[in-house]
Amino acid sequence: FYKFISKRKEVDLLFRNVSSNGAWVTVDDLEDFMTKDQRFDVTHKTCKELIKKFEVSQRGKAQLQLGIDGFLSFINSQHASLFNPAHEKIYQDMNQPLSHYFIASSHNTYLLGHQLKGSSSVQAYRDVLERGCRCVELDCWDGDDEEPIVYHGHTLTSKVLFKDIVQAIKESAFKVSPYPVIVSLENHCSVQFQIKMAEHLKGILGSLLYTTPVDFTLDALPSPKFFLNKILVRGKTGKSIVDDKEMDKEIDSFDRKVQIERSVQETDFRGTKEHVADELSQLINYISNEKFKSFIESMEMGHFSQTHSFVESEMLYFLDKSASEFVEFNKHQISRIYPGNLRVDSSNYDPIKPWTVGCQIVALNHQTNSEEMQLHYGKFRQNGNTGYVLKPKFLRDPELTFDPDPQDGKFPGIQPKRLQLTVISAFQLLEIEESWSLVRDEPDPYVQVEVHGVPADKATFTTHGLTDTTLNPVWNEEFQTIVHVPELAMVQFVVYDEDYGFDDFLGQVVIPFESLMEGYRQIQLLDMSGLPLPGTTLFVHVKISDTDLQAII
Repeated sequence: FYKFISKRKEVDLLFRNVSSNGAWVTVDDLEDFMTKDQRFDVTHKTCKELIKKFEVSQRGKAQLQLGIDGFLSFINSQHASLFNPAHEKIYQDMNQPLSHYFIASSHNTYLLGHQLKGSSSVQAYRDVLERGCRCVELDCWDGDDEEPIVYHGHTLTSKVLFKDIVQAIKESAFKVSPYPVIVSLENHCSVQFQIKMAEHLKGILGSLLYTTPVDFTLDALPSPKFFLNKILVRGKTGKSIVDDKEMDKEIDSFDRKVQIERSVQETDFRGTKEHVADELSQLINYISNEKFKSFIESMEMGHFSQTHSFVESEMLYFLDKSASEFVEFNKHQISRIYPGNLRVDSSNYDPIKPWTVGCQIVALNHQTNSEEMQLHYGKFRQNGNTGYVLKPKFLRDPELTFDPDPQDGKFPGIQPKRLQLTVISAFQLLEIEESWSLVRDEPDPYVQVEVHGVPADKATFTTHGLTDTTLNPVWNEEFQTIVHVPELAMVQFVVYDEDYGFDDFLGQVVIPFESLMEGYRQIQLLDMSGLPLPGTTLFVHVKISDTDLQAII
């Protein structure tokens, strides 16, 4: 195997450049490479330890000399990962208010597919929770035998028992993250079934369920650490589901269609305004779901425990018309964004947009393998996959202002960065079987690199497609771009095989800009669902530098 992978000419060339004699890498060579090329502070002692760890021959270990095989092992290790290994662990402050975090969230968690005719599943809750999701949704309705059920009401989707889902949540809630799980209830049940829901929540979850009333002496939400290993219930606390007279008078007639769409999605289609049972209402404390009226009213009268839901079209409207106000709202209270009712195929909206104004619960259809879900998994891979990512300071500090799309193109107080990226090569790409083709199509792979973030940072670069029939292609193509708001930017790599009609997907990975490591780096590629493709990697070189703001405006 070593002889096979040692034939990688691009790695052999790098080895010879690092080596002072072209035969092996000495301790001094490695220290020089780590500090100058990899931009990583290491000691002479650490470099000795690295050579002892990765050199494959006993002679090399004894003489502290790293040969090509050992060097390749080093390049393939976490020490040369494009994703900062320190960010694979919890590295952020977990003692700030819940409203200061992006929270990994799911929409209509019970569904496995189509919104109108798909199957519902208890297993779906286990799956998302065990991949780090911290907010799950249950659409609750009256069922048979006095048992509440969960399904997409008035559709052909199958039904599952509420109590079975609660049991699954209990079993999987804290397998991968100890930080709080939010159970978001869309309550369409009559009072007697709501009482049953409350009984199941208390009886099944027991001490995991946080039931202490809101402490009104506080001036902000408690922290994720405060709610460690606790489950919070989000839901209505007794107000009507829809009241057209309460629609936001701040919004002009142009947005009436947005409010109508929102009303359709939130209305109990039986046409009644159900009372929320006291037994259930008492379980809803720090994450209550209240009707949104206006940012002005929320700033003047809103309480930190009141969360508001926004359908995606409404989110886009406010992003366009009131982005700065949206940012200020999200510093103190929690907003939940959810897909529009036209997404019956369980497609997703772009999560980057609500993240740029600090929306915390950006709920996506996890059952759909899509670019949007790839962005989600990339976002929440950092901070130890806890499902909580601390928002940038300008989205938390009330003394700071932020507009994701300013008219003058300026972002005061934020240091822009220049990203210089060279896509060097890929290794062990998957071979696509074209069963429909009469002629064998030789692989001609290419890489698409896309920067996501505020509008000013969106950029796309594409390497040339190669026609050398190899699954270990070498491109050596360089791109440059300016990243104005690094803390909100994400870099996406997708490898395709050029084909007639649609190009074949070969692998992808998304990395937050702030988690990128500089120098010569490898990163494992993932499949469409975000799971690793064993042995399939991308080899790149990254350089990041500060840029004079005045020089780029």
